[in-house]
Amino acid sequence: NRSTASTANDVTELAASAAARLSARDAPFFLWVHYSEPHAGYMPHKQFDFGDSEMDRYDGEIAFADHAVGRLLQGLHAAGRLTDTLIIVTSDHGEAFGEHGVETHGQSLFEEELHVPLLVYLPAASGRGFAAKRVAAPMDLTDVAPTVLQATGLSPRFAMHGESLLGHALSGRALRTPEAFAETRLPYARLQALRQGNDKIVVDHLAGTAWRTDLSVDPDE
Repeated sequence: NRSTASTANDVTELAASAAARLSARDAPFFLWVHYSEPHAGYMPHKQFDFGDSEMDRYDGEIAFADHAVGRLLQGLHAAGRLTDTLIIVTSDHGEAFGEHGVETHGQSLFEEELHVPLLVYLPAASGRGFAAKRVAAPMDLTDVAPTVLQATGLSPRFAMHGESLLGHALSGRALRTPEAFAETRLPYARLQALRQGNDKIVVDHLAGTAWRTDLSVDPDE
């Protein structure tokens, strides 16, 4: 929460304290840790100083957040929890730095805003672990919750968008929905996008236009 000047170090301290408290109960626990960094406006961090430009400060925020997440994971490792804990790291959006005349985020559906990390760690000791691999098919964040539920042996109470990624990761089973959907709804930006493989279609509802891109030929759109 930038309004109270909290940063990744503060969030890591809170998360480590919560993890220790929850682990002491010897029962399964769910912990959501929400970091603000990296996010506009980009704050300087002395130990990760790459320069004064906005992109330099953005890179510094990435390194700062990476260091803070690393401290949290080191704490879980020291407590012996990385052998039985599912860990997912992702982000809600990327950032634009003028690539298409847009700054920050929320105003377009180009890849600089849509293509975010999604890392899933499921340890072998859980009985469902898998070797490191990279999934090439597009997916979106609606797939995260079904993945968590399947990994923990739970079933959704209601119908869900998205699908678990474990079948694909563990056995190479084809994804039921190998596409990604995105949208932005602001007074000055109302767009929707669908990506299947390298084929991407964007509809601009305010301008009344649509365009199609083959990202294998035109990765910069």
